Amino acid sequence: MAGQLSHFVNYAPHIEPKLDHSYGRNRYTNEFDHQFEVMERQLSKTEWLGGDTFSIADIISWPWMLSYKKFKINMLAYPHVRKWFLKIKERPGTKEGMSYGLESARKTLGKGQLMSREDKERLFKQGGKNVQKSNL
Repeated sequence: MAGQLSHFVNYAPHIEPKLDHSYGRNRYTNEFDHQFEVMERQLSKTEWLGGDTFSIADIISWPWMLSYKKFKINMLAYPHVRKWFLKIKERPGTKEGMSYGLESARKTLGKGQLMSREDKERLFKQGGKNVQKSNL
């Protein structure tokens, strides 16, 4: 849900600036918040998303939660999610991965935009016919 929300906040207004993207922003803000509610319910019963053991469910969910501040989700309203989030944030592998990602982002951001207009066009206006034309 965070990825969908990010699209309507960060990309859609630049790709199609004349369109009103408020429906998409509102829908996915609500869905992202709902995701926190579902996780809160689960984490009130178990230590990790998949039960009592750290698993792929935690690994793939955690990075999407990083944008909670940007999308104005009140993490304090979800104490079990917050505890889970901070526990994963302190893991050595998480710290190492985040450090690598930040260094990579600094290099990219230092050169200007994350994506060129052409990259955005390719990424967000693609379909099956585009893939066929590119011989992928």
